[in-house]
Amino acid sequence: MVAAVMRLRWQQVVGGIKAPLFGVVAAFALAAAGTASAAHSVTCYEKLGGKLVEILCPTPVVPSKSVTAKTQGQTRNNPFKLGTAGYTAGFAWKVAVTSVNANAWSVIQAANATNKAPRAGYVDVLVTITATYNGPDTGAGFDLVSNFAVATTKGASYGASPSACGIVPNDAGAAGDYFNGGVLTGNLCFQVPSSVANSLALYWNAFGAKAPWWALR
Repeated sequence: MVAAVMRLRWQQVVGGIKAPLFGVVAAFALAAAGTASAAHSVTCYEKLGGKLVEILCPTPVVPSKSVTAKTQGQTRNNPFKLGTAGYTAGFAWKVAVTSVNANAWSVIQAANATNKAPRAGYVDVLVTITATYNGPDTGAGFDLVSNFAVATTKGASYGASPSACGIVPNDAGAAGDYFNGGVLTGNLCFQVPSSVANSLALYWNAFGAKAPWWALR
């Protein structure tokens, strides 16, 4: 018999899904049953007053694939449409893509003379967003730049790295902090192969979430 201990904390999140974070202790006892299968039992504990107290293990609620596919923004095939706002997975930003320039080098060049042109076969894609912060304390524009990426129809992805395009005009990442209700309007810039510039979709990639998705056309 093999015993393992894992710490979990359960938190209710948007959409009624419970996600594990660190906090409650679960002890797993696994017993091998031949090579075909294994039996297992789970006991959960919560630390109360310095002691571990056995509790009923919380069960995560996971939406079915069919429900996820029908929920706007949760898949690439059903993204938030251009101009439609949707919440990021975490960070409490509600974001809408308002415009896209799929070949923005002239705009990038005009923004700062030190910016360098994309290498041969690549283009600068400038994505303009409007984002409203709806969380506690403050939200930073940098969170948006560092956690957004674009993906091609074949699955290749590109991040909005500041080093990709140079100094970006009205850079969303340089917008500073916003209190609840604050509205940020700014640009994200992605440098991608010119052959895929018109087939990209924007997605939220914080902690590997890979959703929601926003259309760029």
